[in-house]
Amino acid sequence: MKIIYWFCVVLSLILIGCQDDPPAVVADNPGIQESKYFEDYDVPYLKWGYIDQKGKKVIEAIYDDNREFSEGQAAVNFEGRWGYIDRQGRNVIPHEYLEAHEFKNGLALVKSFEGEWKFINKDASSSFPVKGQQITDMEMGYALANTNFTWTCLDENGKTLFTGEYDKIKKLTESKVLVKSDGKVGVLDLSGNIVQPIEFDKIYFEDTGIVVYRKDGMYSIANGFDEKPKPTDFTKVYPFHTEIGLAKKDSFLLINADGKVLKQLSYDKVKYGGQDFWLYKQSGKWGILDKLGNKITDPKFTFMNRFVEDRIVFGESDRRWGFLDTKGNEIVPARLPLLWDYKNGVARVIDRNGIGFVDLNGELVINPQFIDVKDFSEGLARFQIM
Repeated sequence: MKIIYWFCVVLSLILIGCQDDPPAVVADNPGIQESKYFEDYDVPYLKWGYIDQKGKKVIEAIYDDNREFSEGQAAVNFEGRWGYIDRQGRNVIPHEYLEAHEFKNGLALVKSFEGEWKFINKDASSSFPVKGQQITDMEMGYALANTNFTWTCLDENGKTLFTGEYDKIKKLTESKVLVKSDGKVGVLDLSGNIVQPIEFDKIYFEDTGIVVYRKDGMYSIANGFDEKPKPTDFTKVYPFHTEIGLAKKDSFLLINADGKVLKQLSYDKVKYGGQDFWLYKQSGKWGILDKLGNKITDPKFTFMNRFVEDRIVFGESDRRWGFLDTKGNEIVPARLPLLWDYKNGVARVIDRNGIGFVDLNGELVINPQFIDVKDFSEGLARFQIM
């Protein structure tokens, strides 16, 4: 272990020396909590860096851990401390935090070694503290913080919008949150006013704006949170991913937001397949339906994910995967041991040599060579390599 440890230290020093702007680490006078943390800190053998979309290493693998780029910056862990770099690998915020999260709406949530949370701006010149055991980021322009079931909603300036005692709060939109209390759920606005009473067993909501409510085993539908839910007689209504939804009553049904039945689907199982497609199961195999429930493929696939960027992962076994296009054509035959969904025109694939990327035609654009590599974000992807 000592040999591996010192090998990692020497390797890190070599790589740091090759950079024009070495990581800035704030550790001249570590506090008691910080000193205790590093008594048990294990230096990872494999380090993380970033590649561009051609597979070129643009930021060397010198980091113990790292995060995706968000709003032009990424949180990276150097020698156990988190800080931030820009897309050129230059330090923009020193490594002084125990935890560091992605930037959302110009703010990132960080935690000191003393256990104090705060939101910082992109050069850490401005910040405000926040208290809680659970704290969300600033996505949608506000944050939620929980201290012993007392939830606080904060705006981007740290101003309290409302507080309340709830078991759970979840962001729904830029102006609405879901709250749970005593096993029931409801909807509040960002002033803490009740939009829908806390009396439902479940509320289903996706980005379509159509809301499904369940109460005492009965389902109702509303076109937005401010509309009164309309009762239905379906035994189940699934979340609306498009303006056409899925319900069940003896058989699967396609319905609209008014609860009108558009088509009956006589299959063993139906589920949303992404990008306005449906997946159906018959005799143990999966097939694809279009938005209106018309058959695109026969049921012949053992496993299927969801459509992303006009491609869907399918499997013939748990070790043989491929891609189909929106017409059901095989872009990549089921021959690879593992595939991921497409993101920004490329998808991760794995073979005996490691992980690489294919384009939308299934052609390799980055050879499998990485022990681990993540999806691209803002043109860069996190990687590990021997």
